[in-house]
Amino acid sequence: MKTIREQLSNEVEAEDEQEVTISLGIAEPEIAPKELTIHQKRNIRRQDYLNKVSERNDAPFFATVAAFVLIPPICILGYAVATGYVDLFP
Repeated sequence: MKTIREQLSNEVEAEDEQEVTISLGIAEPEIAPKELTIHQKRNIRRQDYLNKVSERNDAPFFATVAAFVLIPPICILGYAVATGYVDLFP
């Protein structure tokens, strides 16, 4: 009699050594690891994908995008104020 946790640990790839915990509802002890339902298999794949995505660091990408969006207008405004073309305080 295998639990859902044991079934999932058999399904997870060998490279991922972390334990995967998924709430799949009521455990059915008569289900063998090869006889998982489509929903259980989909949840296992989805959880594996979410684990891989959560390790990603997106901060450099968003910092670069922010730099290209914010720095040019600030430089142009600074130059316009410095040359007297724009008066901030009339």
